[in-house]
Amino acid sequence: MEIYRDDRFDPAFTKELTLLLHADSHAMQYAVIHAEAQEVMLLADRQLPPSGNNGTAPLLQLMNQTDELHAAYKAIHLSISAAPFLLQPSSTKSEEATSHPLLQTGTDTQWQLDTVKDDVQVAFSISQARLPLQDIPVTITHTHHVISGLLATIESQGWSGDHITVLVTHRQMLVVGHQNSHLAFANAFHFSSKDDFIYYLMLVAEQLHMDQETCTVHLCGALAPEAQITREIHKFFRNYTFESFGLSRMFRLTPSDESLSIAMPVLALLPCV
Repeated sequence: MEIYRDDRFDPAFTKELTLLLHADSHAMQYAVIHAEAQEVMLLADRQLPPSGNNGTAPLLQLMNQTDELHAAYKAIHLSISAAPFLLQPSSTKSEEATSHPLLQTGTDTQWQLDTVKDDVQVAFSISQARLPLQDIPVTITHTHHVISGLLATIESQGWSGDHITVLVTHRQMLVVGHQNSHLAFANAFHFSSKDDFIYYLMLVAEQLHMDQETCTVHLCGALAPEAQITREIHKFFRNYTFESFGLSRMFRLTPSDESLSIAMPVLALLPCV
């Protein structure tokens, strides 16, 4: 579904533009931005059909049918949410990070490391069987796990007290817990119902000994304010907010793009039930 398109956008002239592409096992979301002019040129969300026994065929087919994804961009930032990730000290050596049992997904795996800040690093794996980067008809400039951008965004908020931030991407929820600006928890959960969603939230609050009457839950991503899940959250957590963390905040942009402050709408506000 195309959410927004600037009349001036032409896939044939994209060499000064940047493509932000977010991919998981269910959907592909992307934005084309002009960093220097601080403008959004295109914003789209495309659901992937069920793969059945065809593996990544639906993803490749969708990308091959999408003209703007074949274009030559100044930079392409790919964000992954489906791959497993592991938080670790930044001092950990690359070979130690990629040998962790949690990241052993097979011989077709590419390893990525991303430093969020001086003392926190995200190690994550990209399985070619799930996301065939070699077959995507574009050159990926930077690849990051979406948790990296989320952590960096939370760090910039300077919150005090107890906070739980939830980034929803279709049927996956990335949950981050902070206590007095200290990172206390980060994990990803797959949910299939509102009961699953609430259960994981309550589980994190319990593990961190947070008071559900006083802690604040921050919601962002593919979750609409009118969704049934939102009404359920109010029954268990007194304080919750919807954060407008734009798509650009979900990506670790290069130093030349750090001035980017485009106000972008949250992608795919889908009413989860």
